Amino acid sequence: MHIIRDYEAFSPFDNDILGNVIQLRQKDTNKQVVIKKFLYISSEKKKIVDDEIAMLILTQSNHIVKFLESFIDGLDMCVVMEFCS
Repeated sequence: MHIIRDYEAFSPFDNDILGNVIQLRQKDTNKQVVIKKFLYISSEKKKIVDDEIAMLILTQSNHIVKFLESFIDGLDMCVVMEFCS
C-alpha cells in the first residue's frame, strides 16, 4: 500500500461532486495514475466512499477504469485508479 508522498503531482482535473481528482505519477514505478480524494470525516460520507470502493473492486473489467488501491491521507480517502489517456 502506498501513501500520498509516494506520488508526484502531474496535472489537476476538474473537481468531482464528491471529491478532487488529480493526475499523479507513482514515484517507484513512474506510472501515471489518477487519485480521487474524498473528504472522509462523517459516517455518511465514509459509507458513500466505502460503497464506491466496493463497487470499483467488484466491477473490475477491461471496459472500466481499473481500481488500483485506496489509502487514508489525513481527513481524505484517496482512491487510486489507472490513468486512461
